[in-house]
Amino acid sequence: MPWSSPRSQHHAAVARKIHLSRLFRFPEPPLIAVKLNLGELPPGVTYRHIYGAALLAGVGFTMGLFVTALAFDAPALATSARLSILAGSSLSAIAGLTVLARARQGQ
Repeated sequence: MPWSSPRSQHHAAVARKIHLSRLFRFPEPPLIAVKLNLGELPPGVTYRHIYGAALLAGVGFTMGLFVTALAFDAPALATSARLSILAGSSLSAIAGLTVLARARQGQ
């Protein structure tokens, strides 16, 4: 399947969504709480740690695989969707661990 086909673009979008969705929703509550003086970060925790944890939150793929099993009857589509889900989760794991490793070095 060429990367320019609509199907492959759709699966690339699925992988990106899995990777990026938590990055923009996960860090907001603690950051807003700190900005409004409703709380503070624990000692030794930086915003970089929060972003690393947000990236790691994108690793969850169990529900995506379950929905894929229900949504696709064609084996080729189901396989492609599974690979996209695993790719997005893998990208989140690598990015999250990299950010947290760099945050640890920066302390």
